[in-house]
Amino acid sequence: MNSAVSPPRLLAKANLLEKFRFYRVKYGVIHTLAAYIGRKSPRIWEVLGATVTRSYVRRYLSQSRSPMLNVGCGSHCIDGFLNVDIDARADAYTDITRPLPFPNSSFAGIFCEEVLEHVNKNTGQQMLTECWRVLKPGGVLRITTPSLEYFAQKLETDPLGTDPLGEAINEIFYGHCHRHIYSQLALRDALAQAGFATIRWSYYRDESSQIGEYDSHPIRFSHPPAQSHYVEATKQPKSS
Repeated sequence: MNSAVSPPRLLAKANLLEKFRFYRVKYGVIHTLAAYIGRKSPRIWEVLGATVTRSYVRRYLSQSRSPMLNVGCGSHCIDGFLNVDIDARADAYTDITRPLPFPNSSFAGIFCEEVLEHVNKNTGQQMLTECWRVLKPGGVLRITTPSLEYFAQKLETDPLGTDPLGEAINEIFYGHCHRHIYSQLALRDALAQAGFATIRWSYYRDESSQIGEYDSHPIRFSHPPAQSHYVEATKQPKSS
């Protein structure tokens, strides 16, 4: 089994009873039933989600030898990670526009695939600072997010901005509920401001990365990998 495959996809052909049994074992009955209702009514999940998923978060953190966080995952849950989002299909309810509901130094790694662009610049800065806080010393945050340079270079080669390029550029800025598209310099500065001293530029499914194998957005949404930045930032251990 590919560890990067999300459980919901593995269960795509399962009937309702089989799915209930799977999630009951993983989450417990109350969590499972509440999440099912939450998928039908996000407003109800907004009220109940944080409370009913709290016990699963505690259990995951206490039982995992190397806790990994997949933040803003939507329905794309990665096996072995704590997958969090406001989406009821995630493991636990987490609103990335607020402080992350985890203790300091909780995670060995954080995966943030095509999430940062969905919040404004100030909120994104707060989220990066929170990621630094909940990472263990030596932990790595891997971010992929649309590249401003990619689209700017496309404009340089097509100065008239003809369609479909013009549509693609407008889509990356205004489609998909995007709020801010980062240049490489802006992303580096935001990470440094969040507290990360070691920043390494990466690439799609970077074999030298411990988290890069989970990159999947270009496949799931049919876009060139070069369309995005790939960066890893390490939380430096405190010097003794």
